[in-house]
Amino acid sequence: MQSFMVEQAGSTRFGTSSPRSGAQDVPAAPAMAEAPEAVPRSRLILFVFMSALLVPGYFYVAGSSLTVYRLVLLALFPLLAWRWITGAAGKPNTVDILILCGGIWIILGLIANHGFGVLPFAGILFVEGFGGYLIGRMLVRNASDFKRYFTFYTILFAILLPFALVEMVTGKNLLRMFFDVFLSLPPRQVNLGLRLGFVRPQTVFHHPILYGLMGSMGFANVLYIYRKQFMKSLRLGAFFLFVTFTALSSGPMLSILCQCGLIFWDRTLRFLRGRWALLAICAFMGLGLLRLAEEFNIVDFVINNLTYDPTTAPGRLINFEYGMAEIQRHPFFGIGQNDWVRPWWRKPSFDNFWVGYAMRYGIPTFLFLVLAILVSFAKISSKDLSETESDYRTGYLITLIGVVITLGTVNIWEAANVFVSIYIGMGAWFYTRGGSGRPAVDPAVRERRMAQARAFGPEGNRPLAPRPEKGQAAGTAGAAAGTPSLRTRRNGL
Repeated sequence: MQSFMVEQAGSTRFGTSSPRSGAQDVPAAPAMAEAPEAVPRSRLILFVFMSALLVPGYFYVAGSSLTVYRLVLLALFPLLAWRWITGAAGKPNTVDILILCGGIWIILGLIANHGFGVLPFAGILFVEGFGGYLIGRMLVRNASDFKRYFTFYTILFAILLPFALVEMVTGKNLLRMFFDVFLSLPPRQVNLGLRLGFVRPQTVFHHPILYGLMGSMGFANVLYIYRKQFMKSLRLGAFFLFVTFTALSSGPMLSILCQCGLIFWDRTLRFLRGRWALLAICAFMGLGLLRLAEEFNIVDFVINNLTYDPTTAPGRLINFEYGMAEIQRHPFFGIGQNDWVRPWWRKPSFDNFWVGYAMRYGIPTFLFLVLAILVSFAKISSKDLSETESDYRTGYLITLIGVVITLGTVNIWEAANVFVSIYIGMGAWFYTRGGSGRPAVDPAVRERRMAQARAFGPEGNRPLAPRPEKGQAAGTAGAAAGTPSLRTRRNGL
């Protein structure tokens, strides 16, 4: 893919070599010549879209409400979809098809509940879900792109944090006040109350819990991206921990708690190759023993013990019970945008993404998403990667686990939902290899090969060594002429 990715150079698996590997690497130089043009364009598109996700408010076109990020995504979607179909980032795979099917089923469910008049709204939901996934799938194609994404992510949250602190202390949302001049904004959440003596900031998001959850997604990733730079890793990890804390919401802190536990397990047992399989076995056995010992319900435990305000637990449990009842009544297409049956004193908001997703759009949509995450997780876990890429993978999967667990206690929508869709999509580079199907190359090895390419140039344009004089070795003549001999090039010197 020329405009969205940079082809990875070389085909030698990290940690292995052959006598001819050095000679084979250098001819890859012509493909690298396009990198200086491709990379800035990809960076710009990614940064512009991520920035657009942080612009709150709506504007209206022909009676339909649009946001800035929806406008950008609608403009990008045809190109992203075409490049996906044509295999510019690797052939469409199982995860892609499952996400696509989930989006199509949402459209079918909304039509079944509301008729064809709902198509514009259903189309927007489809583009947000599948289009957001394609942003991650097509624009994050290698380790450099992955690291760059979280560089942008850190910059954007560094911009948001001062406004969040002002909102915590004064209750004034300066960003909303600014954008309210140009766009239509929904009313700010006013029924949240104080926590720890502070106002819960929501910044550009619809709810403080969304701001906190998005902040928590950077925590484990930056710790592992910069694992070999200890102080930088510590600083950035502390930054995202503080961002998450400022939301004063138990859901995002639950995500951080899960990530910290998994990071501790990984670093403590790093000498043990099967540590993750052991953890899974221990977790299932522990839950089974608790279930046998007493009537243990993990949902009850999380809601009652891992929240800032335990008084909200009964309401969350009521939502869970009534939501499951709605799923049983409407298993196939869900209830769409219709109101859900609940006690008269309960508000229509729903604090469980997984139950709400199945309730709104049907069990098939729920299964498509869950299977996509599980298949992606399995594909990512099974690949042989370089040491650097393996670190990136660990941070990515730890964060994914934290988010999946936390979504059982919170709901996400609009920009936050797109951020999560991007995150699922960007995991594809771990197993698609940038669309080349070749083994991963460690960044240090890639840099060495690029240096070779710059030094020697394309294979066909290398200066020829003069013919050796009688009695003179070919290698000596080549060295005298300043041209590396074949043996020298093979050894990468």
